Amino acid sequence: MDKYIDQYFGPNQIKEIKLSKEKTYLDKEKVDIVFANQEKITMPLATLEHGATKDISDFTNLRDAVCDPIAQDILAIFVDSEIKIEDIQYICSTKIPMSINGSLDQAEEKLWNKKKYNVNLMDINKVLIKKDDKSRK
Repeated sequence: MDKYIDQYFGPNQIKEIKLSKEKTYLDKEKVDIVFANQEKITMPLATLEHGATKDISDFTNLRDAVCDPIAQDILAIFVDSEIKIEDIQYICSTKIPMSINGSLDQAEEKLWNKKKYNVNLMDINKVLIKKDDKSRK
């Protein structure tokens, strides 16, 4: 882990790093990171491995560094499955977005304790006020 100290994750310089108690969905390692600006985040170790650089970079380069290996893994699954091009397009343009949007809708309903279409500005304001109160303590 020490090899990442003083490296950058995008524009953020890494000052502290340790293995997290959390694991990813697929039970892989995560790391807890403290940046020079004192921001703290937890991320998959693989994300750090792909995104960490010796020199400062912008968020576009960071996104490419993190997303390219994921895209390569997805493409390898498509190749290995010998799936037709039109089915790949269907998966990418329809199936994956539907799954993500369905999961997002379910998560929002759990957050709000009501259907998404019943959430109003007062509900949002209450959440923001609670967050502000916690950050002041």
